[in-house]
Amino acid sequence: MTRSTQRDFSTSGISNSGLNVEDMIVAVSRLIHDQIRDDDETKNRILTDKHFSIFNEENYFAGKEYKLPRLFLSMLKRQATANDVYLFIKGFYVTAKFSPVCVLISLIYINRFVVTSKLPLHRLTWRPIVITSILIAQKMWDDINLQTSDFAEIYPFFTVKELIRIEAKFLAFIDFHLYIKMSLYAEYYFSVQSIVKSGGNLNKAELDSIANSTNPITKMASTASTNATPSAPMAIVA
Repeated sequence: MTRSTQRDFSTSGISNSGLNVEDMIVAVSRLIHDQIRDDDETKNRILTDKHFSIFNEENYFAGKEYKLPRLFLSMLKRQATANDVYLFIKGFYVTAKFSPVCVLISLIYINRFVVTSKLPLHRLTWRPIVITSILIAQKMWDDINLQTSDFAEIYPFFTVKELIRIEAKFLAFIDFHLYIKMSLYAEYYFSVQSIVKSGGNLNKAELDSIANSTNPITKMASTASTNATPSAPMAIVA
């Protein structure tokens, strides 16, 4: 896999066939949301299997309440809505400024994880898994990549060490299978495009009313930037 492959995705006719970034985020959010469960069987597997418990965000909550906006705290305690998933992904996209290709590739990596681990997305795990898939996609497919520390600063729910552990376990589950054929990317791309064209996505009017100021990810990133010392600003690469 090479950086030129990433550029092939970005400059191909696929990426210029009418699907804009906002539509892609909306549709990918819907596809991820449709997979998120809140059943006892999956929860018990997460709580009792040490290989799965690393993705349980409740294990990372203690002592971090002061870092988190109230909106985010309320989201942690309930089953995710499609808007929650949208806000999560859109917040990272706006703040981290990674390429649009990474949004779709993160979905491919999530699906690989679900298949190989045999662990469905769950209320307790979907955020750690989504952020890890975006982190890996961005590292692998952007010409200029962010570091794990940058994602930890954008999303201070996790420390750098915690994100590194989660990333390592995610990669182990997918057996470091990070290569993506153009044909597979195209399959996902046109599937997402068909969702957008059919109107099977989130309510556009509702999404348009959601300002960045209400997005918990952008709020946390803004707080982290404000509280940082002059010698240690956020290391965000445009």
